[in-house]
Amino acid sequence: MNNWTTDYRNKPTHWNTGKKHSEERRQKESLAQIGKKHSEESKHKQSISMTGKKHTEETKRKISLSSKGRKHSKETRCKMSLSAMGHPVSEKSIQKLIEYSLGRVKTKEEIQKRLLAMKDYVVSEETKRKLSLAYIGKPKSKEATRKSVLARTGLKRSEECKRKQLLSQRGENNPNWRGGKCTEGLLVRSSQEYVNWRLKVFERDSFKCVSCGDNRGGNLQAHHILPFAKYPELRLEVSNGTTVCDKCHSKLHPELKFVEKVG
Repeated sequence: MNNWTTDYRNKPTHWNTGKKHSEERRQKESLAQIGKKHSEESKHKQSISMTGKKHTEETKRKISLSSKGRKHSKETRCKMSLSAMGHPVSEKSIQKLIEYSLGRVKTKEEIQKRLLAMKDYVVSEETKRKLSLAYIGKPKSKEATRKSVLARTGLKRSEECKRKQLLSQRGENNPNWRGGKCTEGLLVRSSQEYVNWRLKVFERDSFKCVSCGDNRGGNLQAHHILPFAKYPELRLEVSNGTTVCDKCHSKLHPELKFVEKVG
């Protein structure tokens, strides 16, 4: 049986060219294709046949509705990511993304998924530099600051992260840096060793003032029996420290109008 005819241009056309399937027929064909996978050759042919063609707004809407709630596998996401590499995003697409994101508040689940997805992602030094330059001179709004705080609520920093942040704020990197004019005494008092010394003195004295028995938290200070300035070798000796309250400490240092809580 010959299924081919000729059109007004005398060109061969198939008998069903231009005909539309009924909704019932399309539904049956759709159900019949569920679970079936196209071969690589078939995918290639379909790709070539669609090159240069644009979907109508109605088709785009249908595709969008059919894709809602569908989750791509990790392999599919990887393929999509690779296929998009090297393709610049058009101004129209950027505008659509901006309009979609405006006023949209991400849920905690979305934020956690994003963080997990970025867990093993390594940002290049060039990207870090670009991001840093992009934010120079742009103060965060109160709303943006609030969102940042909420996004990090409950997240715990690792010891490595804490160490890096501490090192990044030392010396010339600190906004309070004044060219290394810090005194030796202040350096000692701000060290972790000095903090540990104070805690050991408080623990030994049961967190009580040895003079009056005051045990109010935040009211206690660690006092050096032999002066801090004259005996540097005894600054971190627990036996050279004693627990006193604000009032008793000021009596021990009548020459000073103010006694620092660090001792």
